[in-house]
Amino acid sequence: MKRRISVSLVLVLALLTLSVTAAAATLLNHMFEQVIDMEVEKGPFHTWSYDEKLRLVSLLEENGWDFPEERLTVLHDADTRADEKEAIVTSLITDAFGREDAVSHIDIIESVKGPMSLWSLEDRFWYSEYIRSKIDVLDTWRDCLPAEGDLTAMQAVSIAREALLKACNEDAREQKENELNGMIASVSFFTTGGTADPRWMIDFLQDPYASAAYTVLLTRDGTVTEDDLLGIHTPEHELSLSATPSEPTVLEQLESEKGRCEFWSLEDKAAILGEENGLPSADDISEAMAISIALESLSAQGVDTASFATAVWYKRYDPYGSLSEPFYAIYFIDDPDAPYRSYCVIIDPQSGAVLETTSSTDNSNG
Repeated sequence: MKRRISVSLVLVLALLTLSVTAAAATLLNHMFEQVIDMEVEKGPFHTWSYDEKLRLVSLLEENGWDFPEERLTVLHDADTRADEKEAIVTSLITDAFGREDAVSHIDIIESVKGPMSLWSLEDRFWYSEYIRSKIDVLDTWRDCLPAEGDLTAMQAVSIAREALLKACNEDAREQKENELNGMIASVSFFTTGGTADPRWMIDFLQDPYASAAYTVLLTRDGTVTEDDLLGIHTPEHELSLSATPSEPTVLEQLESEKGRCEFWSLEDKAAILGEENGLPSADDISEAMAISIALESLSAQGVDTASFATAVWYKRYDPYGSLSEPFYAIYFIDDPDAPYRSYCVIIDPQSGAVLETTSSTDNSNG
C-alpha cells in the first residue's frame, strides 16, 4: 500500500535533508516519542481500543499525515455507527503502514526517516536512548555520537571500503570495486559488552532491508578490527574462510535429505535433536488430537490458519524454565521460508488443556 504524506510533511523532510534547522527533527522525534509511549503503555496496535486508535490518527494528522478527507469526514460524523468508525480508524492506519497485527512504531518512524539501516548516527542515538528510557533492554549494544576529533561517517565508510578491496587479490579487485559501487553502506558508531571506546561498524547491503553482504568493524581511530562475540572478522579472515567451502553440519545434511527439522516427525525429532524432545506416552493425547485442539483454540480467537504450515513438537521440558512438565508445542507458520506471522499453542498432553498461546506480534519467543 502506497504511503501518502502531505505537502507539509514533505517540506519538513526537505528541511531535515538540507539540515537547515534541527527544530523540525526535534518536533518529529517528539511526535514519534508519543507513538512509542502509546505502544509501551497500550501494547500492540491490534489490541488498542477505538479511542486509542483515534488518538493515533489525530496525532499523525496534526503532524502532517494526509489521510483521505472523505474517510475522515465519515469518521467524525456524529451519525456514523460505532462499528463503522472502528473499521475506518483501523483502516486509516493499516492502509498507511501495513497489516493491523504488524503495525508498530517502527513502521511509522521508517515512513519518514526511511529504513533503519539508513538512519543517521543522530537518529540512531536518539532512538536507542529513548527506547532504553522506556523499556528494559537486555542487549548491551548502545548507539553513540562521534566526538570532536573522531572520524566522520563518510571517512569510516571509505576506510572500510578500502579494507575490503585490499583483502582481494589484484585480479578480483576491480570486480569487488564494481560490486561495492552498487551497494548501500549502513554505518553504526556504538559500544557493546565490555568495550570501553565506541567502534564503527559498516555494513554493505544490496538493499536497505537485506542482510549485510560484507561487514567491516573499525576501532574509534579507524583501525580494522574484529570481534568474535559479534561474529565480525577482518576482511582477510572472511575471504580466507570463503575460499575453502566448509563441510555441511550433520543437521544441515539431514535437513537436505528430510527437509527442515521443524517439520520432521516427532520420532525423528526425539531421536536426532536431543534430550529436550520426546514422544507422547500411552496416556497422552495423540499428536492429531493436539493439533485439533490448537486449531479450535485459535479459531475461537478469530484466527484463520487454513493456509499456514504446521510444526509439532513434544517437549520433555522447557530449557528456559517456564514449563517444567512435558507439553505439546504446536506452531502455525504463514510462510516457512520467510515467516511473517506465526502462532504457538502450548497444550498439556494429559488433559489437553491449552496452557499458553503466543503469536509473532507478542514480542515473545512463543
